[in-house]
Amino acid sequence: MNFISTKNLILINSVIVAYFLLLWIIHVLSLDMVLIGVVREMLTIPMAIAAVVFLGIGIRSFIKNKTNIAMLISLLALALCMTLIIGSFLWNPN
Repeated sequence: MNFISTKNLILINSVIVAYFLLLWIIHVLSLDMVLIGVVREMLTIPMAIAAVVFLGIGIRSFIKNKTNIAMLISLLALALCMTLIIGSFLWNPN
């Protein structure tokens, strides 16, 4: 059964990676606005959970049909994003 098409899975993976990249850019630029903070608080945990779920779905889908290079790139980007997110919880520079 194919619940999510490869094209949609690539799009979802890209949106998740783009969200966390945008969070990083906001942190680097030190943008501190109330609306950004509200959106960040509301979306970060659901996006992190979605990243784990869609990484699993994507790996399963990629194992079934290994023909799509775009799928591989989106999976690698999502895996790197997840590694950096988990690493940010474990690594404290202070």
